[in-house]
Amino acid sequence: MQKINWLEWDKEAFEKASKENKLILLDIHGVWCHWCHVMDNTTYFDKEIMEYVNENFIPVKVDTDKRPDVNKRYNQGGWPTTVFLTSSGQIITGATYIPPDAFKDLMFKVIDIYKEIKVKKPEELEIGGKKLEIKEKNLDKKIVDNTLNVLMQNFDFDDGGFGFAPKFPMPDAVKLLISRYKKTKSNEFLVPVKITLDKMQGIHDDIEGGFFRYSVTQSWDEPHYEKMLETNAGVISNYLEAYEITKNKNYKEIASKCFNYLKNNLINIEGGFYGSQNADEEYYKLNLTERKKLKKPFIDRNIYTDFNSMMLGTFFEAYNVLKDNFYKEFALKTIKFLIKNSYDENFGMFHYFDGKNKFLPGILADNVYFIKALLEAFEAAKDNYYLEFAEKLNDFAIKNFFDEKDSAFFDKTEAEDDIGFLRFRDKPIIENSIAAENLLRLSKIKNNDEFKKMAESILLAFSEEYKNYNIHAAVYGLVVEKVLR
Repeated sequence: MQKINWLEWDKEAFEKASKENKLILLDIHGVWCHWCHVMDNTTYFDKEIMEYVNENFIPVKVDTDKRPDVNKRYNQGGWPTTVFLTSSGQIITGATYIPPDAFKDLMFKVIDIYKEIKVKKPEELEIGGKKLEIKEKNLDKKIVDNTLNVLMQNFDFDDGGFGFAPKFPMPDAVKLLISRYKKTKSNEFLVPVKITLDKMQGIHDDIEGGFFRYSVTQSWDEPHYEKMLETNAGVISNYLEAYEITKNKNYKEIASKCFNYLKNNLINIEGGFYGSQNADEEYYKLNLTERKKLKKPFIDRNIYTDFNSMMLGTFFEAYNVLKDNFYKEFALKTIKFLIKNSYDENFGMFHYFDGKNKFLPGILADNVYFIKALLEAFEAAKDNYYLEFAEKLNDFAIKNFFDEKDSAFFDKTEAEDDIGFLRFRDKPIIENSIAAENLLRLSKIKNNDEFKKMAESILLAFSEEYKNYNIHAAVYGLVVEKVLR
């Protein structure tokens, strides 16, 4: 049977495009993604499209979870992402899901467009190379206040959460509100937390547990059915923290159901958590008896370091809040599993482990989130092994990712075989905030003032930039607040 001859993202594919003078068709997908499967089974299953793509393009398929570096630079606002590129990696045009007829029109037109446009040389491309503008000399409480004001301006008092449809959980935003409530005891900050956690249960799976990725509607009543490890890590943490404050048993029950879901579906008994479970609309609309007759939706059994590290933090939190030793023991088991299977002293943490091999070193998120998990392990287990490993990995991150000119970390290391926009490194506010938080914690544990100064310099580097991130600056505000305590 004929099919599109998809290649992997590598230098050979781009060299082939250059040699044959063809454009690259880049498809960025997720194994959990409903519309990706729809596009595979319709657009990319169309005989005319298959023939034309194989003849006129170099088709490249990329898994967003496995290649976050490619996704960050080429995503067009969702999944699937469909992009036409030159052999140097420049974007000609792009979109998300494209139905067959529209795709046919586009694939014919894009070649004509390519012939007419002026193509820049790779060295002229600019992406993620902007210099951070540092205006503030000292960190100030107004940064946290401004971030909270943005959250409150975007808060939906009717349905909870932030913004409009589609509505996604925003765990860091909820965390910042909880943090300010703990500090002030003002219901102004607790009320939005409670409304959000009460209403957001519309995307919780009441039968098997676990939260779906988002709601198609503003009122949380139409879930998009994929279940993601990172989504659940953040949301479960919100419910645990809210239970600790309010003693609302419903929050504890929701968290417990989610943990049961993880135990039954996403936990690897040797250690570690699987990445996601597919969106299967028909399956999740069934009741318990009907579901038991069907095979469960596909589970991505790759173990992603950054997502695992996020869930490790939630497990250590569960140990502290629920007083159940299982969470601490499994978290420590997972840390040792990741060190054994996803770490190399010359390359730091690898992005994922597929059960046999580790892949993709040089991603900042994997290193800083794992350092955070190691510090939480040290606090839970009082074992210097975890602290020493955190220090070693922190030194590695500074050596390999840190830009002293801007006092900030790059999102990836440089590599000789980087293609297209991968040649340009970004300085992401979220991962830099986590790195600053790690340094702040290390400074307290080790009584090292230099680490604190470095944390402050990183946060100062984003003291103007954070305003561009809207709600997504919440994690930055959280860490600034910790510095100012």
